[in-house]
Amino acid sequence: MPLKAFRFRYDPILGQCLDGSHTLRVTDPAGPFETGRHVRKILQALIDEGFQLPIHGVDGVYGPEAATAVSQFKTDQQILPNDGVVGQKTMATLDAIFADEVPFPTPVIGQGEMSLDDFVEA
Repeated sequence: MPLKAFRFRYDPILGQCLDGSHTLRVTDPAGPFETGRHVRKILQALIDEGFQLPIHGVDGVYGPEAATAVSQFKTDQQILPNDGVVGQKTMATLDAIFADEVPFPTPVIGQGEMSLDDFVEA
């Protein structure tokens, strides 16, 4: 089953989280930690859902702060076990939450402004 949410859809590592062939996890609190664009996408999704990452934010590092936020997300969503691991259930739930998200909202044009299309045609 492919990812549906635009923010996750084209990320092969997140696709592997969904199919169970990969997980995001902290194996040692001292590191090293998994890093990358796929981690940034998970961290941004957590922030967009109201979970705090006050120390590191969306830094692309899946460390203890990220794992704590994932654990809180899983608790709120009643996903068991409610550990800090992003696996199949967690990825499927995040994907479902953002599946209907509009990737590029239509900009609001104010009075006296013109759209890019109008500008190009002018």
